[in-house]
Amino acid sequence: MTNFRFAISTDVKGSELVRFNQYFIHSKSEEQLLRNHIEDLRTHCSKVQRHAEKISGSANATGFRKIFELLGLHSPKREKMLGMLLGVLTNREYGFADSAIIMLNCLEEALKDIQNTLGIAGSMHPEKIPDACTLLAEYGPHFSEMEVRAAVALYDIQKLIDELE
Repeated sequence: MTNFRFAISTDVKGSELVRFNQYFIHSKSEEQLLRNHIEDLRTHCSKVQRHAEKISGSANATGFRKIFELLGLHSPKREKMLGMLLGVLTNREYGFADSAIIMLNCLEEALKDIQNTLGIAGSMHPEKIPDACTLLAEYGPHFSEMEVRAAVALYDIQKLIDELE
């Protein structure tokens, strides 16, 4: 959304509609791929959360003693801290996944809005390109802001992961 621009020229308007349509079609498959990855992330978060709860609640459980020995953790205090950090990590990742779904939904609606501005009932009209450009100009800053917030969240999660290593 933040990178697409229409080239305004009287001799290329038809090709710009074709290019937008290709972009729109491609975005649908990309969207589904991202939704699948987000669901995978949620599944992994659930598993990590269950482990974090087990570690925090019963760090001396037999199954975890071997893991702690491999990690060089021999103190209940450090084991409990690991469980807490894993819990924080999964909470942040859940939040990240929720934000990603919201971003995808907003992107889908914005693209539909632009497509509908270009025409209705499966048609797109070159004379509507300036209206679509106006929408791109309106949506662009909002999506840029979302991208920045997502990058910051990703950085925070990566920092937390690095702390766990």
